[in-house]
Order: sequence, then structure tokens, then C-alpha cells
Amino acid sequence: SGAASRFRYSTLHSVYIYQAIRDRLSGSDAGFWAYRLNEYKPVVGDLICWARQSDIDYDSQASGNYRGHCDIVVAVEADKVWVIGGNVGNSVT
Repeated sequence: SGAASRFRYSTLHSVYIYQAIRDRLSGSDAGFWAYRLNEYKPVVGDLICWARQSDIDYDSQASGNYRGHCDIVVAVEADKVWVIGGNVGNSVT
């Protein structure tokens, strides 16, 4: 991806979600910051991420140790955001 040290690479989505939230809150000069859905309008190339379990949200991240997922924004319309991802039901969605 070319992000080098600006991205916390991991096979667990929750690790880089957690880091992107921490980087934003600390004002770090990171390559990726995480926002709540109502704080930012996604653009092509952004990641949209969520938890795959209850009791996890932007403010409660369980130190980045939870089941999460992210997809990549591929198009933005006035009232829709189109994403693509993999590893959901053994398919690309």
C-alpha cells in the first residue's frame, strides 16, 4: 500500500482501526485517522470500518482486540457510499 510506518499493518482490522482512532485523538501526524460516521464525508480510497461484535464503538475499542472489518470506498454519490471488500462469506462484496 506504500503507507510504510504511517499505517499499523495487521491481519486484524481492529488493530489499525484502534490505532487510527488513537492517532486522530492525539493529533499524531499519521497517515490514517479514524472518524465517527457523522464527522466526515468519505472519499474514494477511504476505509469504512466497523465492529463485528456488540459493545464496541468509536469510544469503546477494547484496546483494539475485537472482531472488526473494513471495506474500501470506491464511489461516493449524494446519498450513498459504495465500498468493496473481501473476506465476507468467503467472497468479494
